[in-house]
Amino acid sequence: VNIGSAADRQRLMQQLASRGEASRVVVLKNMVSPDQVDENLEEEVREECTKFGAVEVVTKYVQPPRAAADEGYVNIFVVFLSPASAQQAINGLDKRFFAGRVVSAQLFPEDKYRRQELA
Repeated sequence: VNIGSAADRQRLMQQLASRGEASRVVVLKNMVSPDQVDENLEEEVREECTKFGAVEVVTKYVQPPRAAADEGYVNIFVVFLSPASAQQAINGLDKRFFAGRVVSAQLFPEDKYRRQELA
């Protein structure tokens, strides 16, 4: 598929959204470890993500370590106003370095987010 202009990309994202294949939710993985989470994390992520479009909400899910060799993990969920903004965020954040870590940015199903299936 050749997607030339911004209008073409927007149209494609709207078509995917209408079929339920696009999502407004992005999950950021490997950004921080559980012991690096602080009260400013969600606001810092929101500030960074507004570069890609309007953000409705930022939610963090912290999975504490389950064993001595396990550091646990943190998933950060960003809900954008549009699927196009979510895709722009993925393009801008996936494989980017943050605090010495390589961030993974992926679309996350909106229905799972609404049901709070965040693990």
